[in-house]
Amino acid sequence: MTTYYLYDDDVALTYEKRGRSTGYWIDERPITRVTSVGVPVPFSAALWYGAGLYKEKLLEAIKGGLIGNLDELDEDEWEALAESLRKRAGTDTVARDRGTRLHGNVEDFITRGSPGEVLPEDEQLFEHWRDWWEQHEDIEIHGIETKVYSKAHDYAGTLDLDATLDGRRSIVDWKFGSVRPAAYLQTSAYAQAREEELDAQPGSIYDQRVVVSIKDTGVTTVRREGYQTFLADFEAFLNLLEYDQWLKGPAK
Repeated sequence: MTTYYLYDDDVALTYEKRGRSTGYWIDERPITRVTSVGVPVPFSAALWYGAGLYKEKLLEAIKGGLIGNLDELDEDEWEALAESLRKRAGTDTVARDRGTRLHGNVEDFITRGSPGEVLPEDEQLFEHWRDWWEQHEDIEIHGIETKVYSKAHDYAGTLDLDATLDGRRSIVDWKFGSVRPAAYLQTSAYAQAREEELDAQPGSIYDQRVVVSIKDTGVTTVRREGYQTFLADFEAFLNLLEYDQWLKGPAK
């Protein structure tokens, strides 16, 4: 168990495994993780960006023949459906484990000057990342692997890098693989939560959100700029957050 104290120690955010669930908690209350929202593996990005639709119609669109009439589901059937959709939306475990390892190597490199042990299968990806890092000589680091929590919207997550990059205050997110549109939503959530904690107006601190995709073939950098772009991404995130919370506890 690890506890992080945020908002001048006003919030005690705990990360641990309780029962089947590993994640964030405040006292006995589970907190939705940013990365559990908007990671729709079997579903198209376009559908998830349209998650502001009525929830029943969204379920009708994604059920894929799994069930018949939604109105006829009892409590156990709702839970079975929710569990099925959560499993279907899970990422490949091999890719996830590799990403976790490489995030650790990156953090060690930045904070200690050495990545520690890089597994042979991860070496090419790490070298691509290091090439990208060394191309940005004037990075001013404000935080790395920083825990964030939104009081206003009750979600938590880990911000990869808070830095001044190319002269601009930035949220930076490493993706060891292809970038899905969910990454833009996630970075908007990190920016919102961090600005809440700093008691700043939304959009007043961060000039850009940067998603860095590191693949065997090289590195791609996507920048999301401007307040209106942030608002659009964050609105989509909130729709997914509301849907995720609704799915886990549908109205009886």
